[in-house]
Amino acid sequence: MHNPPVQLIKDGRVFKTLERLNASGKIRHYGISIHDPQEGLLAMRNGGIGAVQVVFNILRQEAKNQLFREATQNNVGIVAREPLANGFLAGKLKTESTFHQGDIRHSFPRNYVSQLTTAVDQLRFVESNSRTLAQAALRFVLDHKEVSTVIPGAKTPEHVDEDLASSESPPLTGEELLRIKFLRDQGFA
Repeated sequence: MHNPPVQLIKDGRVFKTLERLNASGKIRHYGISIHDPQEGLLAMRNGGIGAVQVVFNILRQEAKNQLFREATQNNVGIVAREPLANGFLAGKLKTESTFHQGDIRHSFPRNYVSQLTTAVDQLRFVESNSRTLAQAALRFVLDHKEVSTVIPGAKTPEHVDEDLASSESPPLTGEELLRIKFLRDQGFA
């Protein structure tokens, strides 16, 4: 289920239907894609989901604590969506970047785009000769043991190659992780 209304999750009937489909052999597993980690917690309590797809990246780590912990306890996989923050963590977008109609970023308020690009500029210290900013961002997500996989998205074959190389890039150091935490605690201001 992709971003179902919270009322549907709370009601729980949809999970009973999915459980019947599972029991009859029509589906093997089912999962839910959410934005708010609380929706994932609610879904785990109301159904037998196998995976939760949730926004998780260097800039958005709300899912990291309670959702990750309960998912691990319930043997529920975590699929990290938006690990590159809608492409901003690739480091190629600027405050003045424009997006075509149909691109989700087209509707982002200009001040939000500015906040994202400012935050990304502050994260450039994770780039090195052995990894790009995008690879560091993906590696950050992959280095969380609770994460089963990521959905980075790519617009070109070169992006795919860069994304794939992130699993071979060096992990972030303890110092880099502390700097990220400090920046997040300060709101990247």
